Formats: sequence, structure tokens, C-alpha cells
Amino acid sequence: MKAAFQSSVAHTAQTAPTVPHPEDRFFNIKDVFLASLVFFISYAFYLFSLYPTVATEDAGEFTTAAYGLGVAHPPGYPLFVILAKIFTVLVPFGNIAWRVNLFSAFFAAATVAAIYFLIRLLAKDPAIGVITALFFASGEIFWSQAVRAEVYSLHSFLMVLVVFLAVLWFLQLSLDRELKARKTLLWLAFIYGLSLANHQLMFLMGPPLAIFVLIVKPKIILDYRLLGKIAGYFLLGLSLYLFLPLSASYKPDVNWGNPVTWNSFWQHVTRAVYGMENISPTQQSAVAATTAANHFADFFRLHVYEFGRRFLQVLDANYTWVAGLLGIFGFVFLWIRSRKIFWFFVALVIFNSFILSALVGVGNINKLPMRFFTDRPFFIPLLLTTVILAGCGVRYLASLAYERGKRTAPAARRQKGIYLLAGIMTILLVYRFPSQNQSGNYIAYDLAKTALSILPENAVLHSENGDNTVLPELYLQKVEKFRTDIKIYINMPFSIYNYFESLGKMESDNPGKRLFTDFPFVYYPGLKYRFMGPVSELILEEEDDNNADALKQFEATKIRGIGASNLDHFNLYLRARYLLDLGMAYSKNPDKQKEYFEEAFAAAPESQNITGQLIGNVYLRQDKFSEAIPYLEAARKLMPDEYPIGFQLTLSYIMSGSPDKAEQLIQGLKQENREMLLKELNTISTKMPDQYPAVKSFMAATSK
Repeated sequence: MKAAFQSSVAHTAQTAPTVPHPEDRFFNIKDVFLASLVFFISYAFYLFSLYPTVATEDAGEFTTAAYGLGVAHPPGYPLFVILAKIFTVLVPFGNIAWRVNLFSAFFAAATVAAIYFLIRLLAKDPAIGVITALFFASGEIFWSQAVRAEVYSLHSFLMVLVVFLAVLWFLQLSLDRELKARKTLLWLAFIYGLSLANHQLMFLMGPPLAIFVLIVKPKIILDYRLLGKIAGYFLLGLSLYLFLPLSASYKPDVNWGNPVTWNSFWQHVTRAVYGMENISPTQQSAVAATTAANHFADFFRLHVYEFGRRFLQVLDANYTWVAGLLGIFGFVFLWIRSRKIFWFFVALVIFNSFILSALVGVGNINKLPMRFFTDRPFFIPLLLTTVILAGCGVRYLASLAYERGKRTAPAARRQKGIYLLAGIMTILLVYRFPSQNQSGNYIAYDLAKTALSILPENAVLHSENGDNTVLPELYLQKVEKFRTDIKIYINMPFSIYNYFESLGKMESDNPGKRLFTDFPFVYYPGLKYRFMGPVSELILEEEDDNNADALKQFEATKIRGIGASNLDHFNLYLRARYLLDLGMAYSKNPDKQKEYFEEAFAAAPESQNITGQLIGNVYLRQDKFSEAIPYLEAARKLMPDEYPIGFQLTLSYIMSGSPDKAEQLIQGLKQENREMLLKELNTISTKMPDQYPAVKSFMAATSK
């Protein structure tokens, strides 16, 4: 075995030398052709599975920001905004949302092509480059980001480009091409600075790059002139953030935080507006280090063990566990190929796994399904690194097979083999296509347009239903110029719309105008709701709440793609809300309402913490406590510490004749929540004894 291993090492040294002949070129025309091949194959699949218009999550905001060269949510994403704007100008057809989606697809395909070139540098095998590139292209998480307006396909491309330039710099030094290596290093500094203007997770690339540079050329720390140039090029790339105050000064439609002063600019770039959980990685690193030092056991459990478990689940779902196994062999290959590159990839894995988890908690297995879903793009860098290592692992195993066979295939046969492997990987893309195809998904767009269409002229809307509702409305108003007469308020200051401080403030700012909300679950004394489907009007208790016309309009609206079988978490939630809103509109038809509520609850199992609470809330307001219980119980399974759910369920148990269950629930609460709940029940028993007689009896028994 030892002899075979040494033989494989010798063969690897022959076929992938650390120091190739000085006249050798890293790439040739064949590589350009194969990189173009994997680019166009992947681009075709992304193109035909593209969202046809605005999608869920942040897509509406990013599209609108790009259209108007605005300031997106912290930290602003200036590189994405500028490049996406250029792309929408260069592509003269299709709606703006589709063009920005296409922009994401373009850089996703560019990532695939860049992986080919990186594998060629590392493994010097075009066949393995093709396999690895197309294999990564088929990943579900990466594909989901390639078909919508999001920053992660550009982020992935820049990450591969940075790693490629770092490895290229090392190989050029190995060939004594000092001048070219110096230029490559300066390009690396510039691209790395630029990449931080797209996504700040690229901060995690900084330490591995620094480690690699110092390992390869430790004397660089004494070359102050070169270090000054590196810093200058890095800051030149990073200076793209100066676009933010420039853009804000022109008052664009999307102008988060209005960063025109140094303080507002700094808060925006460092994400300080989000609080401690989302501050910049450099600031968080100090917190994470302290946490690790003081609570090593908790750190290991949360950020090593739990993250590892979670990542293995994600890896298996996207590329199967085989990729992880091949990645181990990839480390063996790099150890043989170059110890310096080996340690570079070790650092990449550590910083994009355990350190990432310490900063943003992506591996916490106790998160809600929604948080798991929103965190999924954070796994892309580690998935990308794993697949690249897997490609190197295939190269290593191929070298072992060579040693056993003592022969190599003729060039013509190897060429055919490359195309055969490309065909096999294309079949994998075909297999994944139905689950990733969003070409018929108009859900976010149609629901937003329906909501705005139902509203009367010059209406005022308080949007509280989240990004998946308000951001498509933003796109419709600011880009498509649809229903610009409607004034929208949201619950966040310094963002894209008017700030909702209170209902009274919104009413006083808009005298004589009709007020609406997309979240009719808040109680306002003296007011009730006229349910109109995706929006509801706030009216006086004595007013007529007839909604026949609006209901007819809502039911007649076709929401394209809402019945599809491949919807993701947020699209399923939108389907559930659509059905729930129909149920709300049928408030005067209990049987019909119950039917829609049951459909809504079943439509999105991972969102039952929300739909269960909302349906339970409706039944509580109707004094249907027994009907509320199963929905609230389901919601509490997903959110056991959520106080409002616990209170509503306790009240339902008491009023439906199950005081023992109420007592058991109360005793299981945290002390703070238990005291708050008992205080609220006591208020009900003293102020509304006739409406809630069972609560009065329960509190009397409890006090004994």
C-alpha cells in the first residue's frame, strides 16, 4: 500500500508538477472552448428556469434599487446595484425584473466557467474541470439564487475569482515570473476589495488570503512599497461604497438610511441599524472570540458540532455525501500537489464553516424552518469549496487508477471522454430542472398587483405582511409605475417607505383618506375590519363591513403558478396567505371560512407557526375557542417560547373547559412569561368578567 501511494505521488508530480516548464501556458484555446461550453450549458438551464418577473425575498428591492441606482438595505450592495443597472441597459428586451433575474443567471454561469479554470490550475485536467463545474451548477441552493434578483451568484463568482487569482499568483511565483505574479497580486487586492462592495461575507476570505500570502512569501511583510500598493488597490476596490452617499444625494426611490452624512453612512455600511446580531464581521469577530474563550463547550456544540450536522444535511441535499468524501481525497491531492495550497484550502473551510457559524449562527439546529431557509445562501461558499475539493479528489483517485492500469488513453479517446462526461452532467441538470423551474411563477407579482388593484384611489396602506408582500409592491409602484397614488407605510424607519409609528399618527398625516392594512390581526378599540382579500379596510364598529365587490374581484383574479408542486418556503407561505385571506373574506360564511382555513394551514407545513397563530387569532376574536386550539397547538410546537401564542392557547384552554391543560402550559413557561401571562389573565378576570367568566373562575382557583 505504501509503495502504491508513493507511486501515485510520483505520477501526480509528473502530470501536475508544482513547477511546470517556464514556457508552458496555464490555458489554451481548448480551455477557453470548454469553459465557454460549461458556461452556455448552465446558462441555458438557468435561463429557461428564470423567474419571469419579480420574485420573493429581497428580489423586489434589489430590482428597484438597480433600476434607479438606489441604496439597498445595509450594507448597500453598490457593486450589485451598479452592474445590474448596466445589465438592464445592455439587455433591451423583457421587463426590468426579468432582466435583473437574467443578470443573476449570467454571473451564476460565469461562476461555473470560473470553476473550470480554477480546477485546471489545481488539477490540470480538462475533463475533471468540466465535471466539477457542471456538478456545482446543479446544486439546488446555488440554482435557486441563479434565477432571481439576488447578490449570491455575483458573490460566488467573485469568490472563485479571488481563489483563482491567489492560486495563479502562487504558480507564477513558482515559475519565477515575478513581474506577472506582482501584477496578479495587485489584481487580487483590487478584486477582493471590490467583492466586499457586493457582499460582506467576503470578509471571511481575508484571513485565508493573508495566511496564504504569508506562507508563500513571508518576506512580503518587509516589502513596504509592495504592501502600500496592495493596500491602495484594495481600497480602490472598496471605495465603490462611496457610491452610496452619491446615490442618496439624488433621492432615489430606494434610499435605505439616506447615508449622506458620515454617521448614517457608517451605520449603513456596518449594518449597525440591525443591531448586534448583524453588525459587520470584523466587529463580530471580537464578540465571537470572547464567547469562544469563555464558553468553549457551548462554542464547540453550536458552531462545530451543530454546524457540522447541518452542513452535512445541506451537502447531501445539494450534492450528496459523496462530494464530502471526495473532498477528503481532494485534501490528500492538495497535500501532494502543494502544501501551501493545502493550507489555503484548510483556512477557507474553517472560515466558511465554524467562523461563519460563530458570526451569524447559520448552523443553529433550533432555528425555525423560515430561518433555515433564509440562511441557505450562507452555505454556498462552503459548498463551493467542497465541490472544488471533490474535483481535486477525483483527480487524485484518477492518478491511483493510472498507477494500477499503467497506461493512459489516447488523446482522441480522452477528448470523447470529456464530451461524454459533460453529457452526463447535463443529464443531472435535466434531472434537477423540474424542481428548480420558476418560469411560470408569478405569485409574488400577481398577489401584489391584486392587492394594489383592489384599493381605491389615494388609499393609505399599512403593509405589515413582510418583504414577500411589500417589496413586490415597491417594484410595481417605482418601476412599473402601477398605482403610484397609493401611500404605503411599513414598520421600519429609515427604509424604503413611510414609517408607521402608530395608527393615530398615520390617520392624522392622511386626513380624510381611507386606511387599509395587509395584516388584519391587530385589535384597535372602536374599529373593525372590512375584509377584502389581500388587504382589509379599517372602519368604525358601526360601519357596514360589506365586502361583496372586493371578494368577487379577488376570487376572479388568477394567481399564476400558485398551484405548482415545486414552490419554495416563501412561495408556499404566500399560497397559504392567499387561502387564509380568502377565508377571512368569508367571515360571514363559517363553513366556507373553515374550508379555506384548513387549506391554508395545510398549504405550508413549515410556516404553521405563523398560519396557526393567525387562524387561531381569528377564531379567538369570534369566541370559537375550541376551533382555535389545534391551530395554536401546532404553532406552539414550532415556537414554544413565543408569548402571544402561549397566551392565546392558555385563554382557549380556559374558555373551552380545559383548565388543567391551561395550568400545565403556564407551569411550563419561563418565569418572566408566566408572570406576564398571569397578570394579563387577572386583568381580563377583573375588567371583563361577564365576557370571560371561565377566566375569573380559573384565576380564583389559581390564587388559592
